[in-house]
Amino acid sequence: MRRFVLLFAMLAGMMTPGYAQDGYRMAGPYAIVARDGQYANTKGGSEKDMWQAWQCAKTGEDATALEIINAYAGTLQRFEGHDAPLCLIQHWADWVHGLVRAAAENHILVNIHDEYRPTGYSRTYPNLLTQEGICGNEEWPSATHDTQLPFTRMLCGAADYTVCYFDPRLKNTHAHQLALPVMYFSPLQTLFWYDTPDRIRETPELEFFDRVPTVWDETRVVDDHIGVTAAIARRSGSDWYLGVLGNDQAQLLRLTADWLAPETSYVMTVYTDDPSVDTATHVAVRKFIVRQGDVLPFSLLPRGGAAASFVPASKADLKQYRKLSKKVSL
Repeated sequence: MRRFVLLFAMLAGMMTPGYAQDGYRMAGPYAIVARDGQYANTKGGSEKDMWQAWQCAKTGEDATALEIINAYAGTLQRFEGHDAPLCLIQHWADWVHGLVRAAAENHILVNIHDEYRPTGYSRTYPNLLTQEGICGNEEWPSATHDTQLPFTRMLCGAADYTVCYFDPRLKNTHAHQLALPVMYFSPLQTLFWYDTPDRIRETPELEFFDRVPTVWDETRVVDDHIGVTAAIARRSGSDWYLGVLGNDQAQLLRLTADWLAPETSYVMTVYTDDPSVDTATHVAVRKFIVRQGDVLPFSLLPRGGAAASFVPASKADLKQYRKLSKKVSL
């Protein structure tokens, strides 16, 4: 099992939220002021150890800092206490990159959260699986915002969008949410951010989250009306996955499945919004036989979307499922 650490890099300084209100706030880009040593020493557990890790890293003792961080791998280590985002301060960006290098040497995977600006560093250090650095789901953005991200932020690299699914604050439909892990590349996907166990419902469409890969062999942009609609198809092995997003208005979208392999029949399992479906999420799950060149007509609700998987069909599948008719609206 690989070890994993999630670095919260929203604000610079190796501190926890309480420190900011107890005098642990930086006054300028590099000056650290008002650290009450007695207060720090009264903190226990990870808070005290993370303070020690920060001191080690500041003096170049990366190995010692990493040893302490590794003891809490898998926990949320938060960088707070500065007035400006970490990405604006070279000193702290260098410090975080040093930790990524040290983590690579010790076979630790990293996901950097909050206002970290990706610059392609994961191309050199692929243990940096992903990063936030995005106005993601925890900010409750509009559907229109989501249709813009594939052509703006995603140009910079992987993004942990922190997908929420059952949180009552969601603005967009659940089929819209299902499409997100296909739309936004991230080798590590967070799919139930802010969701608590009491909110979880066993709805049929969650099978898509169970099956969708996080890394891909091929990617096709199949619709790019930025701010209106967006659709991306991605291949893993012989299977294809499709994500479709609409903006805040209802949209009609016809996609030609030219990304599929020729002379191959596929079982398309498609997930769409349907208010008539008697589940908490109102997502319909349907299966059709499709081939390369078939037209997929999506009728998207306001703030809606759709997701689909395409798996090569067996002889039994060809008998069990009907071909997608031109009369069918998805």
